[in-house]
Amino acid sequence: MKKQLVSTLLLAVAANAELVSRGENTGIGARAVSMGEAFTAVADDYSALYYNPAGMTQLSRSELGLNLDYRLRANATSLIGGIGSRRAVETARLGAISMVLTSGNGIAFGLGYYSPTSFDDPLQYFVAGREYAYEASGNMDHYRAAVAYAPSTRASLGFAVSVLAGKEQLEIRDGITARYLEEYAGFNLEPSFLFYLSKAVTLGGSAVVAERLALRDTYQEQGQAPVETHYSIRNPVQTRLGIAFQKGWTLLSADWHAVLWQDYAYAEEGGAFLQGDSSYSNRHVFALGLEQRLSRRGPVLRAGVSWEAEDASSINRAWAKNPASLHLGFGLPVSQFLMLDLGYQYRGATSLQPSTAGGPADLTIAETGQQVMGSLRFRW
Repeated sequence: MKKQLVSTLLLAVAANAELVSRGENTGIGARAVSMGEAFTAVADDYSALYYNPAGMTQLSRSELGLNLDYRLRANATSLIGGIGSRRAVETARLGAISMVLTSGNGIAFGLGYYSPTSFDDPLQYFVAGREYAYEASGNMDHYRAAVAYAPSTRASLGFAVSVLAGKEQLEIRDGITARYLEEYAGFNLEPSFLFYLSKAVTLGGSAVVAERLALRDTYQEQGQAPVETHYSIRNPVQTRLGIAFQKGWTLLSADWHAVLWQDYAYAEEGGAFLQGDSSYSNRHVFALGLEQRLSRRGPVLRAGVSWEAEDASSINRAWAKNPASLHLGFGLPVSQFLMLDLGYQYRGATSLQPSTAGGPADLTIAETGQQVMGSLRFRW
């Protein structure tokens, strides 16, 4: 979650224990991304390691996947009584590399690296002759291992362990400059399942049942010495549930992803855990995906939509963004053992927020994000 826009609110941030930046999910695997990430009940390629490890038993051959990722994030501001501006940041990087090992006998193992969360977020506007700016950048990386077992032809179970490492750099300017450096390290545990309700219908789900983070937070205000604080964090429950329908060359899927903050708690180094009073709201993402083969071994077209909602009871609705995303992509079999996938995602949202602490909601922020992802899948 983005901290408040101006440094006059930094004390409120600390008081509310907003220690974790939620960032923006950018997805893994061009195929899954182009289907709106409605992939929990599909999970039949290497990206099952990320979306639903139980699905790894569906692979008849071992598979290696490589993702290259380009992202463009922009914010355009419009301020009553002031001057807005547009700020953008673009990145290109290795998004993931993962491998699933299987002999097709109902047991599979997976190992991978992912960078599914981006903290990139630029913002700038001017009021009363002063500049207000918010610049955030960074990623949360996952190093993941998983095992899956199919006890019958109707069900598969999976379990994954992830090691997390991330860094966010944040600078806020409103006459003075304040900087944060937030460095995360931790782990999470995630059981999962996949049930075959019929030849055409599958049901899948997973949940992060334990996540622990160690945070080193370094804060420095202009002209002052840096202040370093260490925290231990119990992150919220994260869950996925999906259903998929396959008929002929057509695949339809639907997903619900949720981040539930009731269990969030934190402690300063050596202290007792406190329940997080962070004003974070539970976040729900709904997604629909379509995959259409044009021939048995020919090109594949994909499309998806997703939209986000937050619990109205726990947030100021004037600040709500409720972003939606449009997803497109295609797959091209290069050979029996090599598949090329391309995916595109466009994300947009608009929110109304106060430009100064305690002031009226006079700042309109139009956020856009674009992502192009290319994936290679090798099978053997």
